[in-house]
Amino acid sequence: MKLLRNLVGCMVMSIMIAVGFRGVDLISSSYASGFSLAKQNALIRSVKIDSMTSSWSGLIYEKNQESGFLILTIIHKETMSELVSSGFPYIMVTMESGEKHFAGVIAWDSCNEVAMIKIAENDRRYIPKIRVGNEDLAYGFPLFTMGHPLGEGLHYAEGVMSSKNTIISDCGASTDGFSSTILPGSTGSGVYDNNGRLIGLVIATSTFQVYNQNQSGEIISVGSVPQSGMGLYIPADTISSFLARNGYRQ
Repeated sequence: MKLLRNLVGCMVMSIMIAVGFRGVDLISSSYASGFSLAKQNALIRSVKIDSMTSSWSGLIYEKNQESGFLILTIIHKETMSELVSSGFPYIMVTMESGEKHFAGVIAWDSCNEVAMIKIAENDRRYIPKIRVGNEDLAYGFPLFTMGHPLGEGLHYAEGVMSSKNTIISDCGASTDGFSSTILPGSTGSGVYDNNGRLIGLVIATSTFQVYNQNQSGEIISVGSVPQSGMGLYIPADTISSFLARNGYRQ
């Protein structure tokens, strides 16, 4: 009976998937045309993450009986500082199915802000590791993203690769960009190619600092820029390096 309910739930989820229009709210949309398998996979992996003061996005990196649920996301320095100062009392992960789980941070890159969090509960469900694409993408390469802006229902947006190697921190964190505005709360959302490979993790802020490296190798700020008309993301090679350093083999 439980298996039957799960199968029915998957069928209902597939029926509810909205057409791939730019910036469609998948929860409230009345569009009935289905996504490709790659986009359905991204939909099922998408999660919402809440702390006591913040709400952002993430994706299921892997789920098996040994690892449990591993969630890949971005945690900004300010949010991490709040979590540490409060003793990590509250991180809640909400799955696309609506189920909620407590989770803890198990790895974090303080420069690029990439993080892995783990859900304490475990069960027999299996979700394979997401594929991470590492090749150098060309300008104009089609991309899409799914996330939870402002902690609301799932939001889908699509665009093309539009910028490379924008340095956004004094430690040298570098981002690529794609031609779709990212809404607040979408930080940590996956950026995918049309084959479903993970191309990056969204960085969503209203403004961001831009840095350049001078001839002496120093990284200096060149000013603050509004994030308008484009989305920035931590690229796949940075994510792969983070995974390798923390023992997660692709």
